[in-house]
Amino acid sequence: MNNSELTDREKEIIIEQKRSDNKILSLLGFAAKAGKACFGTDKICDEIRRHGNAEGGSRFICGIVIMSSDISDNAQKRLVNCCKYYHAAFFKSDFTSEMLGEKLGRAGSSIAVAVFDNNFKSALLKETDRIAH
Repeated sequence: MNNSELTDREKEIIIEQKRSDNKILSLLGFAAKAGKACFGTDKICDEIRRHGNAEGGSRFICGIVIMSSDISDNAQKRLVNCCKYYHAAFFKSDFTSEMLGEKLGRAGSSIAVAVFDNNFKSALLKETDRIAH
């Protein structure tokens, strides 16, 4: 299906998706420059444990993890399990690891990035909810 076959509503949805994608990448870039983002599966899991609440604790969301589209199954499973246990939000994006790495100012690629700052976290949750619904 090409663009000429799309309805006006479908075109609006695609445009809105691109705006949200750009906003997510921009927010992640700002968080990284402000020193409010962490990278790497081990570091992210450690930070989730430090910020999060295990079963029985309060139900607030301690942070958000954005995963690249090309994350390995093992790394994704590890992050998702950690997020579920410690009440962190997670989102598998359409961004490749190279796109994330480039936008975050990192040499090479980044398969995942986590943000625990309340302001960045709230803005990212709002954008990811918009995409998911």
